[in-house]
Amino acid sequence: KLVSDEFPWYFTHKTTENPKKSFFATDISLFQHTFYHEGELNSTHRDIIDIFRTSFIKNDIDFDRYIKRMLANLVLPKLEIRHTPFHTDQKVDHMVAIYYVNAVGGKTVFKEGHKVVPQRNKCIVFDGRREHCHHLPLYKSRLVFNFNFY
Repeated sequence: KLVSDEFPWYFTHKTTENPKKSFFATDISLFQHTFYHEGELNSTHRDIIDIFRTSFIKNDIDFDRYIKRMLANLVLPKLEIRHTPFHTDQKVDHMVAIYYVNAVGGKTVFKEGHKVVPQRNKCIVFDGRREHCHHLPLYKSRLVFNFNFY
């Protein structure tokens, strides 16, 4: 459903606010779909939200109480060996969950050096104060869900 012609993706010019560019770090354009913004429902695709809600509740996370932002990010391939700038998703204390829809390149890298290789249906959860970035996919699109809880 996410990659069908009927699913609404929206173009955005940047992955983060105030990117710090360097030779290997570059901000990119991508496609996003915002399901929740500032805790408010922003999408008619409740079926997708409900899949995640059920999964989080099974893991003792009160989705409806704590969700502040839920995005699907679709990053098209770029033939560049670069990554997005290191960043945090929010300026306030929060938790982040990243769910990898596919196993396409684009490792998630934390500033202290820890790296997560994307695996289909894998979810990582971490303290949102940890600066992170992701490598750009080379040959296929990177598709992830990003959740912010506070």
